[in-house]
Amino acid sequence: MLFCALLGAVCCCADAAGAGRAAGWNRARLEQVRRELPGNRLYRQALEELSARCDSLLTAENPSVMTKESVPASGDKHDYTSLARYYWPDPSKADGFPYLRRDGETNPDVDRYDRNRLTEFAEGACALAIAYWLTDDVRYGEKARSMIRTWYLDGATRMNPNLTYSQMIPGKNGGMGRPMGIIDSYLMIHVIDAAQLLEAKGALSPEETEALRSWFSELVDWMLSAPNALKIAKHKNNLGVAYDVQLIRYALFAGRPEIARRTLESFPGRRLAVQIEPDGSMPQELARTKAMSYSIYNVVHLLDVCETGRMLGVDLYEAENRAVERALRFLAPYLRDPDSFPYKQINERQLALDDTARQLWRAGCLYGNREFRKLYERCGARSEEPIFTLLYR
Repeated sequence: MLFCALLGAVCCCADAAGAGRAAGWNRARLEQVRRELPGNRLYRQALEELSARCDSLLTAENPSVMTKESVPASGDKHDYTSLARYYWPDPSKADGFPYLRRDGETNPDVDRYDRNRLTEFAEGACALAIAYWLTDDVRYGEKARSMIRTWYLDGATRMNPNLTYSQMIPGKNGGMGRPMGIIDSYLMIHVIDAAQLLEAKGALSPEETEALRSWFSELVDWMLSAPNALKIAKHKNNLGVAYDVQLIRYALFAGRPEIARRTLESFPGRRLAVQIEPDGSMPQELARTKAMSYSIYNVVHLLDVCETGRMLGVDLYEAENRAVERALRFLAPYLRDPDSFPYKQINERQLALDDTARQLWRAGCLYGNREFRKLYERCGARSEEPIFTLLYR
């Protein structure tokens, strides 16, 4: 989840040159880092760590939906499928069916399906693309290209562009997925960023990029028509926001900007006004057994959509009396005094605090908030991943 939260933040201090692009990563920032590498020890160390990670990927097998242990109800392994992560076998039943919910407790059997493979793929492709941009090491670019081809384009290994079997519950609904399965594909918004870096440096051909755009256009069609997708679009929590972010980013990448703009323009009334209270609390997230975690998950998604809106000239950060900033201000005091958090957080407390600190830094950069940046400097994350350093510090 740490790496997901890092990639869940698009690059701070974005420039106007990015307007109209589907990408969230700020290439001007990456070029600045590249120029400053010789004299900046922090950047050099981060890039060394990132390069070591990428070196280990060069000989690793590309993740694919075809390598999962369990076959979806369709019988087609090309169909992405995942286990509802908080569901466990019923101990009172011989076969364990139907599985029962234990909110906040991840069933390790998730690894038998595609969710962890998708995360592995997205993290790897993004790391390789950034390392390639900063080092010009063609091995990194070629491996990232190969991973993207394996997941999306090659006929023998590609994922079908749908989430029909995402987050299914064994013993229920014949193995069909659930609306909340939309969250599984969230990291794909950053695979788009990686693909555009590769395209810009010639590692991904125009034909491959066009095929990738076509794949995401099919996924957009699924999101606009599938029953599960239409249901999650109505949710008034982080999952509804995650649906919007993905729809906007995929539509932009696929060359369907009218869908993105329509979703952005209706966002304040559909999301901010109904999810965030005047004090910045988000009741739907605070009701969970990991209230701090789910609150900051939603902030990540909210800042993602704010940044995308900014690229298109739609200011969502100011909307609904600066609702997104209010959500951050609600969480900020718990960095100083974590024990004062009055809601449930059954595990991963430090991870949630670290993610909160990072989003304060990100918002501070994006919107010139020195208070948030100073709070990060005083109460920041215990350690940083190299990608966070290279993109945001």
